[in-house]
Amino acid sequence: MTMPRQQTNFPKYSLQKLLIITLCSATLACEKVSHGPSTLYFSAKTIGPSVNIYSADSNDQITKRTDDERWRDLELDVSGNGDLIFVSNRTENPKIDMAKRSENYDLFLQMKGQPFPTKIYENPGLEVQPKFSPNGKIISYVSRNRDNQQLSFLVPGREEPLVVLSSKEITSYAWSPDSSQLAIAYNDETHSYIDVVQTADQSRKTLQRILLEGPADSAPATDTDNFQKQFAYVSWSPAADKIAFIRHPRHRGTRQLWVMPLNGEPQLISPPEAQVQDGISWNSAGDHLLYSALLGYKFYWDEASQRKIYEGGMHIFEYQVGGNSKQLTKHDHMFKNPTYSPDEQQIAYLYAEELGAREYQLFRMARDGSNPVEVFNDVSPMSSLIWHSNIGEE
Repeated sequence: MTMPRQQTNFPKYSLQKLLIITLCSATLACEKVSHGPSTLYFSAKTIGPSVNIYSADSNDQITKRTDDERWRDLELDVSGNGDLIFVSNRTENPKIDMAKRSENYDLFLQMKGQPFPTKIYENPGLEVQPKFSPNGKIISYVSRNRDNQQLSFLVPGREEPLVVLSSKEITSYAWSPDSSQLAIAYNDETHSYIDVVQTADQSRKTLQRILLEGPADSAPATDTDNFQKQFAYVSWSPAADKIAFIRHPRHRGTRQLWVMPLNGEPQLISPPEAQVQDGISWNSAGDHLLYSALLGYKFYWDEASQRKIYEGGMHIFEYQVGGNSKQLTKHDHMFKNPTYSPDEQQIAYLYAEELGAREYQLFRMARDGSNPVEVFNDVSPMSSLIWHSNIGEE
């Protein structure tokens, strides 16, 4: 297959520093005895559709990490050293284009302590899902091109991106804690897959496969059928012995959360009728995880008010491996993207009074769901949440 021509603009100083980060972060991570201070990263609305990256420290003091109200900075990740990787529609010498109908997002790296980000990769397609490998040696991302999607690596010393997997659609991927493997959820023309790929040689093994459509003579699909589904999200446990994944129905069904031991059968863990949303947070021991799900959800168009009406709520659950899921939130509001604090005593989340809201707030609460505290008032609905331990930063 002929690869599309790509341009890489990865400054040498960035690559060299990433290698240094790897060694320093790995050493400090092994030596740390407490979580210490932490920083909560998120994407805040500024003016109109613009979005910048902000953070809150342990005292809820807010810092602007990117500060340019013309752009949208999204899908951030944070290295062990405190560097930021994200996608943005930033361009040089922008001009008004009345015929423009879409935006192109490229990869940007902002080194810790630097006031401005640097574009490190661009191509004619759309870059999404940028991530640092846990050891800091690789930046991974997905390119959405006209004919396919590709998961690629940016590696120090290599001029061109290393294409790891190419398929019709790549829905999600996750690094193993030791950076030796990735779990990838993707679709081809007929099936949806979860593969584990070896970082060293890109060899891969399929763990799950399911038909995107049903057999021609089959009855309408149900939630228990192994067809008319796709794998929409994957998350690796801290002990690297389990992968959590979301199975999304391509029919009127339920979006389910499963946990799969690498050497065992997957187990459905979400409650019946709970429509699970992307975004899972594991505790460090790998015996609990947080997720959010819609309960009692439906929407319809109200002719009298001329607007969509949403019913139900999105709630936060904590699942104990081998046990049950416990609902931590109440009432029909929206609680989204739950994330453990580094010391696992608190949970950060996005909040809105009702489903379908365009304005979100950032909250934190005790792990049992009590004592909610507002951290920031105007968060982007597309915001990631990363609660980052400052141990390991120089």
